[in-house]
Amino acid sequence: MVSEQSFVEEAAITGEPMPREKTAGNEVFAGTINQAGSLQFRAGRLGNETAFGKIIEAVERAEHSRAPIQKTADRLAVYARTA
Repeated sequence: MVSEQSFVEEAAITGEPMPREKTAGNEVFAGTINQAGSLQFRAGRLGNETAFGKIIEAVERAEHSRAPIQKTADRLAVYARTA
């Protein structure tokens, strides 16, 4: 953060429900919500380089990969439906 002071809610990134005070020199995560005050900040990272971007990337990878047991369960479910 470059200047000013505010409270931001970082629950989407940290899971912490309470707003945290941010002042000049503090890091502010992408995906946080400004609660009060005003912020002026400089982007240090963009897109997939941010913490929020890395979370989204991990979720997308998890959605596209299936555990071996899930494949077995899907195969058995087909037999259960036809029986």
